Amino acid sequence: YIYFHNNIKKFKKLKDYGVSFQLNLLSLIGHYGQDIRKIAELLLEKDMYDFTGTDIHNKRHVDEFLNKSIRFSNKSKLGDLLKNNEFFNK
Repeated sequence: YIYFHNNIKKFKKLKDYGVSFQLNLLSLIGHYGQDIRKIAELLLEKDMYDFTGTDIHNKRHVDEFLNKSIRFSNKSKLGDLLKNNEFFNK
């Protein structure tokens, strides 16, 4: 949510209230712009996300995601987060 981007404390407050956050994977490749990518990386670094998802609606989005590298430095956090999606397979 763009109106929260200037204040990470707003995300923290929602998290403290029990709100779950979902990372849109396209954000990590800059699909929505570099400002969104930076916030997505920051929230991932701070362990604010609970699940992952995408806004993929067509093959072009899949190709874009697969052909761009995720520049995030701590990819193990992303791997751990992807495992959380197993919750939805139960």
